[in-house]
Amino acid sequence: MRWTDAVPVASIDACEAATFSMYIDSRMNCYPCSFGIWDKDISESMSCKTIREIWQGEKFIDFRERKKVKCSNCGRRELCLDGCRLGINIDMCID
Repeated sequence: MRWTDAVPVASIDACEAATFSMYIDSRMNCYPCSFGIWDKDISESMSCKTIREIWQGEKFIDFRERKKVKCSNCGRRELCLDGCRLGINIDMCID
């Protein structure tokens, strides 16, 4: 994030998990992010639901609403979408 003044905002590839994309494994389980395949609490199976139902369902909505406390006062949080919602240390912070 420290270079955002020199880099066009449109070129920043922030987290897209459950915002613009999802991961679907070989068994047709959908996850907000491929890094979260170990967390069955955030997955949904396409055997019972459509992609639209999963995308608009409670688990994906809850995932989108996850926020990091350390991001709450950051003036650039709209660029990184609060960093990694899985709680692993993947973000674009300057701290």
